[in-house]
Amino acid sequence: MSSIKQWPLWSKILFGALVLYSGWLFIVSLGVFYQAWKQHWALKAPDIVMQIIMAFFLPLLLVGFRNTRAASGGLFLLALADLAFLLAPSRLVEDGSAAMVMGSLFFLGVPALGSAIMLHAISRRDGFKRS
Repeated sequence: MSSIKQWPLWSKILFGALVLYSGWLFIVSLGVFYQAWKQHWALKAPDIVMQIIMAFFLPLLLVGFRNTRAASGGLFLLALADLAFLLAPSRLVEDGSAAMVMGSLFFLGVPALGSAIMLHAISRRDGFKRS
């Protein structure tokens, strides 16, 4: 496994931006949980699932510092969970949740998938160098 020092410059910059972005999503998710706690847990089950999916983006990216393959696999699963959440028919109700789910696909699913592809490419490149 390569360290981040051996990554190309473009991937270091992109990874840093993704960590900042996922940190922002993590703070937003914790803020939603805090506000729900203050309102005696006024969240519906789909909202809780969405916030949990958002909160897992940062820890999975941070795993990429040490193990790019594990982080890549976890991020692929996260993007898949976000897509499955979008396709769940019980989620698309008339209270504005459809817009939230579509936003989650754009603001969480696409960055998670892009991160997974980037980390997978880096891990594959390292595998070819060692061979």
